[in-house]
Amino acid sequence: MNYVNYRSYADEVASPNALPKYPETDCHKLLLAIKGMIEYQNVNEKMPNLDNTGDSAELLGFINCTIALKYPNSKAIDKKLAEELSRYEGCQLNPIASLMGGIASQEVIKMITH
Repeated sequence: MNYVNYRSYADEVASPNALPKYPETDCHKLLLAIKGMIEYQNVNEKMPNLDNTGDSAELLGFINCTIALKYPNSKAIDKKLAEELSRYEGCQLNPIASLMGGIASQEVIKMITH
């Protein structure tokens, strides 16, 4: 019988790439990029904006600096990921859209089943 040993959440947050047999995945890179984005927001008191090309370059610097300081075994993030994170800076999901979608789908189900 094979057993799977999982690490605790605290261990994973402290060292997300501690499993040597698994290479870095896109999820791992995204986690590190978001941590760098949080550092950017703490320093600049704003989120990066894609319209300002300096913001995405500065964000990339924050991400790679965060990786170098906190996760020295991880690879640097490429420019494209930083630009994509900057692109979705002002994105908000409207709660009314989910409410209306729920009501509409409930009505459709009632129409179909009756």
